[in-house]
Amino acid sequence: MVSYRHGTTGLEHRLAGREASPAKLAYLTDRVLLAEGKAQEYGTQFAGREGGWIPRRLRDPEHVDERRAAAGLGPLADDMARIKAEYGPPRPATITCAGCAGIIEVWLPEEGETGPVRCTTCGWTTTVTIGGPEGA
Repeated sequence: MVSYRHGTTGLEHRLAGREASPAKLAYLTDRVLLAEGKAQEYGTQFAGREGGWIPRRLRDPEHVDERRAAAGLGPLADDMARIKAEYGPPRPATITCAGCAGIIEVWLPEEGETGPVRCTTCGWTTTVTIGGPEGA
């Protein structure tokens, strides 16, 4: 059984029975933190952006590789290279223009943020918002 003490940082978790490795706990921690609207600790969760794959909101990026090493994970740059090799370059999402029914490619914003959308064919504009954490 893995227990997570809410509000702690780093690997301040108890691994009862050794059912989860520190690396798996790091992935779980990052998912929970992002779902709560907080920055991740270990950089295990990525988003596709126009410039490539990047870690989603990340606390103290200068020291992330130290936290990753403590969890048994390799450097963040290695993970980014692996994701690029496995999935290729990220692609924008597509939405249908309400003005002309054309297809618009758009890079989605981070959860809880809003991004502008403009159709280059007819000039129709809108904004897109990705839902934030529950209860926010």
